[in-house]
Amino acid sequence: MQNTTSLQQENATLKQQVALQQFNISEQQSRISQQQNRIRALEELLAAMKQRQFGATSEKLSPDQLALFNEAEVEPENETDINIDTDTITVPTHQRRAHKRLSIPAELPREDIIHDLPDAQKICPHDGTALKAIGFETHEQLDIIPAQIKVLRHLRAKYACP
Repeated sequence: MQNTTSLQQENATLKQQVALQQFNISEQQSRISQQQNRIRALEELLAAMKQRQFGATSEKLSPDQLALFNEAEVEPENETDINIDTDTITVPTHQRRAHKRLSIPAELPREDIIHDLPDAQKICPHDGTALKAIGFETHEQLDIIPAQIKVLRHLRAKYACP
């Protein structure tokens, strides 16, 4: 009988050890799942921080910053130097203002570059008479050389049959 009672006691102690181990295992599993949840939350936070730090943004520039690099295009301070031609254009749905065309101030030095036809092309193709000069088409452009500004005026001769 002693043998059976000792076996029963040993069985009971083994059952207690198994129950304790199962409790420890379930406790470890709950800790592991908590750790995995925390790791997942930290990874999401890290991704959001990386996106905010290195991702695309909609940065706004102030107009003052853009004006820093437009030194050649800066408008003169007194408005009398520039003549602005503005017209309105009527579009079927609305009216819009024409683009501003700035004229070049008259006091700037000008250099004329004449574009003319060769003598062989100054003959009328219809009747063979010499073409007569009737005027020039003028186009002005600014030529900016550091510390020197001049206006290049391109004159293209126009001809007509007399």
